[in-house]
Amino acid sequence: MMPSTAFCLRIEKPRQSLAPTMAAMRSWLDSQKIELSEFRVGPTETGVAYDIRFRNEGEASRFGQAFA
Repeated sequence: MMPSTAFCLRIEKPRQSLAPTMAAMRSWLDSQKIELSEFRVGPTETGVAYDIRFRNEGEASRFGQAFA
């Protein structure tokens, strides 16, 4: 698990949305010119968890608003 900091987010989505969600995240990150510090994907009991670390709090906040 990633260490807890202000710049980390965990987004959980249904399993069947893995490919479309990852494509949407990549497109959004590219359009915002954001490079992640770390990106992990793993299963949960109900779907898929995306653990994402950003370089600053503003990027994390904007991403969270777009995908949470």
